[in-house]
Amino acid sequence: MGEWWQYVLGAGAVALLCLYFSATLSRDASAGREDATMLNLARYLTIGQLAGMIIAMIGLIADAKMPRDPAKPDWAASAIFFFGAAALAVISADALRRSASSHNR
Repeated sequence: MGEWWQYVLGAGAVALLCLYFSATLSRDASAGREDATMLNLARYLTIGQLAGMIIAMIGLIADAKMPRDPAKPDWAASAIFFFGAAALAVISADALRRSASSHNR
């Protein structure tokens, strides 16, 4: 059957969590309030996402999925997973940096 369904379920669960969390933050912003608990939770979730993406990239390198040997072709999605994880890691690190600098003002 393959591994695809596990990735789809995992990504779907994370997407639903993100939608719920963003809707909650949006409601707070519309009401003119700032929930410190939710913002603190967002920071911890961002740290977790950054760590998870770094672990995913290290795992792909350790499993010899990235960089791939052209003589031994593998699943093309490995490259997509790797660079997607790299992009999310950069976005997460930037969000944490900007959050820290806005709190220091």
